Amino acid sequence: MSEQSTGRGPVQAGAERVALLHALAFNALRLASVQLDGFTTRLHEALAAQMQLPELQADEVDACRAALARLRDQPALFSKFVAENLQEKLLQAADSTAEHGVAPIESGAMDLSLLSFDAMEARVLLDNLSQVLDAAHQDTLTSLSLRIAHCVGSDAIGIAQNPFRSETFLQAVSAAWRKFHPGDIAHRLAMQQMRPDVFLRLEPVWQTLNRELIARHILPDLEATYRPRIVDTDLSAPSLEHRLRTWLAPEGTLNVIAARVVSLLDSMSSHLITNTIIPGRVRTLLLRLQEPLTQLALADANFLFSDAHPARRLLYEMINTGIGCDDASGADDPLYQALVRTVERLDDVLDGLAPEFVPPTSVFDTLMRDLQASAAQLYLPLESQLATRREQALREEEQAHAQTLAEADVLARIETGEVPGFLEEFLLAQWTRVLAFGHSVRSAKPDVLPSVTKAMDDLIWSVQPKGSPEDRKELLAHLPGMLSMLNAWLNVVKWHGPEREQLLSQLAERQAAAMRAPAAPSPRQQLELTMNTVQRASEHQLTRRARAQQQAALAGFAPVIDDLKPGSWMEFVRNNGTRVNCRLLWASPARGRFIFVSPSTQVLFTLSDEALAQALHANRANAIASDSVIGKALDAALQELGVP
Repeated sequence: MSEQSTGRGPVQAGAERVALLHALAFNALRLASVQLDGFTTRLHEALAAQMQLPELQADEVDACRAALARLRDQPALFSKFVAENLQEKLLQAADSTAEHGVAPIESGAMDLSLLSFDAMEARVLLDNLSQVLDAAHQDTLTSLSLRIAHCVGSDAIGIAQNPFRSETFLQAVSAAWRKFHPGDIAHRLAMQQMRPDVFLRLEPVWQTLNRELIARHILPDLEATYRPRIVDTDLSAPSLEHRLRTWLAPEGTLNVIAARVVSLLDSMSSHLITNTIIPGRVRTLLLRLQEPLTQLALADANFLFSDAHPARRLLYEMINTGIGCDDASGADDPLYQALVRTVERLDDVLDGLAPEFVPPTSVFDTLMRDLQASAAQLYLPLESQLATRREQALREEEQAHAQTLAEADVLARIETGEVPGFLEEFLLAQWTRVLAFGHSVRSAKPDVLPSVTKAMDDLIWSVQPKGSPEDRKELLAHLPGMLSMLNAWLNVVKWHGPEREQLLSQLAERQAAAMRAPAAPSPRQQLELTMNTVQRASEHQLTRRARAQQQAALAGFAPVIDDLKPGSWMEFVRNNGTRVNCRLLWASPARGRFIFVSPSTQVLFTLSDEALAQALHANRANAIASDSVIGKALDAALQELGVP
């Protein structure tokens, strides 16, 4: 039996499966990253509740209090460390699975007797936590494990070896916490809070990865094939097929009632003709098929019962193609012309169909292939332009990711409000460009990012008061090299002009002030300094909260965006209020950039995942579920005819 007939996708070749697993890893990273603010808040609340427990020892209370203070004061830094470690752990696990067929296994893979007590306790805790998190959504994770095993051609991948199991995420959080707040007691207390109600929500991540693999035709029928079917015992909500069979084929026979078929097809056609997803000219064209399709349904009831029926698949393809037609183009629209030819040929096939005669499957398959080929011709002239757009989109995506990491680096240092305002402004506006460059070349030039990060930290340190002769001597010794490094990187990012001169002047003034022996400030001066610091910290907290609220609002549209695949349609609202249907031609492996085309104008445009989510949120974009149009029309027809 061929792979196509079994519904299984092909086992991936080496380079392809590495690329696929990396794409899944970045998708998992993206979905987890948008949850980090909520996760940090839940962890803070859990630790606060933990500290109130009477059974805690004194050193545990102290460690918990210190951890709470650290998490309260530096939440962005913790989120940054988690994101960095997640990327590292997910890619390591993906690489190992791609190379060896199994992810790196720590659970049970080492002799615990060789570990210290603290390390052994941490290992056991991690195992217990991962088992609880995996068990919470075992079916979803099992499906993902089976699909990954099929993808890499291995029979050895179960949940315990899945690169995206909860243990991988727990390891990342564990490593991030040790970097964020060292200390075994605080680490143990923090990790004890990683319950399903506190930890990252992993089921949506696993569901999205499953959908991604299904879209790539990797075990699309897994749930039906490998797990017992779930019998629907809710008689109040029977399936569409069940309702159709019950109404059209009484007592379980296949002899459909002719009058009911005619009524059903008439009502279904009425609902199709009023569906504004389909352009008006195409709806009128499809109406010509009402009588031929009625004859087909009378001869072959499976046309109504099964959405896999070849004629149903052809009708779906006609609707999917028709969505790209533009009424304004009239009869000259090449997609519309292809549809006209298909309707005429289908009408010839079904015209005068004898009651007992069912056309062979090959007839409908040929019509569908010809229609798909005609539609594909429309996009052939765009291949060169699309290739250029893809390269540009990948660069933009990489730069945007680097910029996000750079901004997080700066925000982690200024959120307490202790950095002078002029320096804050410079770091956010200009030094993030330097840091973004460091992040973008991290693999090729690993020394750049630590160097520019240290330069930023040195710059902040240089304007802080130096209370001892040793500190002042150290500043004097470091100033020439520090300023040389600063100017060199500002030249790289081409920041020149009076603003740069003003920055250097302000720096010189603050560094000179830092060199002077600090005099005790008056109460009024101390109050002003404190108020300025508190005000800046408050502004940063408000900004971070507003950004988190915006991300939370947009996160609700992630499932819609995750379901998009090349060939999907979306409706966009133009600035003048008119609407246009556009086809997705390409999505980046990390799902951060999407290239669409308007078939009528042949214009390509690129949107980021954030821009797409914003458009959905503002009702300026809508996903078009073309694959459900026929089913919804049949369902509406049954309701109209009073069928329960």
